[in-house]
Amino acid sequence: MPTVLATVCYVARLSSIIPRDAICLPSTLHRLFLSSLILSCKFHNEAAPSFRQWVDYSGDYFTLQDLVAMEKEMMNLLDYNLLIKSTEFFSVLNPLLEPISQDLKHIILQKQKVKNVLQITYKPHRRTYRISDKNIGPPGCFSQSALQSLLLILEIC
Repeated sequence: MPTVLATVCYVARLSSIIPRDAICLPSTLHRLFLSSLILSCKFHNEAAPSFRQWVDYSGDYFTLQDLVAMEKEMMNLLDYNLLIKSTEFFSVLNPLLEPISQDLKHIILQKQKVKNVLQITYKPHRRTYRISDKNIGPPGCFSQSALQSLLLILEIC
């Protein structure tokens, strides 16, 4: 499981544990996120940065003692349960994935509209030309390779 996604799941768990009206230090959100990230790295990867490296990553904002205390407190808050079930994973990440899903659906619809436009039959003087024909049409029409290139570009975009 990717470390950052697991971190998001841990933070979501915390949001159901910590009361919304809790009085916090200005750095509390940073502490919660960083300690969730540290636990996620340790639990979901074979090799994780040391506490000294995390101190460096934080720009020396947190001391080694801060990080050790934050990790212990986070483990207590999570009741030492770092396993993430697939149902929890998808319920937490669905709000993040939904906009991406909507964008992909929109892109697919746009591509389909372009393909439909390109498949329109051209009928001057009772002659029919289709993109699938080897002779695509009268002089000045796009060649088959040009249309295929256009479709490829549209797929990339």
